[in-house]
Amino acid sequence: WARETGRPLFYVEWDVKNLNGANSKLGHTGANEQVLKPLSSLIVTGVDALVQQHDGFQISFRHGGDEFSSIVGGVSNGSAFDRSKPRTLTCALDGVVRQAKSYAQRSKLDEFEHPKHLGDDRYRGTGLSYGISEFRYHPTGWMPPEAMFTEADQRVERYAAARQDRRLQATPRQWRNP
Repeated sequence: WARETGRPLFYVEWDVKNLNGANSKLGHTGANEQVLKPLSSLIVTGVDALVQQHDGFQISFRHGGDEFSSIVGGVSNGSAFDRSKPRTLTCALDGVVRQAKSYAQRSKLDEFEHPKHLGDDRYRGTGLSYGISEFRYHPTGWMPPEAMFTEADQRVERYAAARQDRRLQATPRQWRNP
């Protein structure tokens, strides 16, 4: 599609944070109803609103226990280096993450401890992280899909790690005990 139309095509990998904690607290059915369904709905509606504005498309699906993916076409993501080109897709994805955080706080899903990290606030609660990769041309040819998947997976891991670092820096405990 991207080769034929010349329009951008992105692969987005989403990770649901601490699904184990939600399963432990709510059971599998409860976690499905209170975590997976609402978060997947936020992903679909958040990305869909953007692609409709740009005459693009999206396909979102679950492909693992706590992983979802979106294929998004026709939406520009601008440039991280040129502020005159807005990062349209990234801004929309960040908005979905913020909505997920707000939903988790309202629903008290931000209080679940991670079963493997009891007492560690960096792993508490549920939410979303994402990694993004663009299908693009390289001097050796078009980027293979496997490379897109790997790039997005690495980026979702970096996003989650950065979020955990920010959470650690923002805990009141650290303010009291520098």
